[in-house]
Amino acid sequence: MLRFGHDPIVLPPLEPAREPITQDEIDACAVIMQIYNTVKDAKDNLLVAKISQAFEANKTHDSNKKIFLQYRRFSSIKHFASSI
Repeated sequence: MLRFGHDPIVLPPLEPAREPITQDEIDACAVIMQIYNTVKDAKDNLLVAKISQAFEANKTHDSNKKIFLQYRRFSSIKHFASSI
């Protein structure tokens, strides 16, 4: 009983009773799972390829190379305003 003395209302299930699964549904599920697994394997292989490509590219990278930055000098406000 609830606070006001009434029994709670019992709702029927919102989903109708499901029919038994057929062989066609089982076969369709197997095909979908095969496609899903193939896509996952392809993504894994792509990630491995990207990692190995980055590793090979980093072998030839010279970490001692200096980067020179050129700073702009503005001789006047007029020159600065025209470059924006």
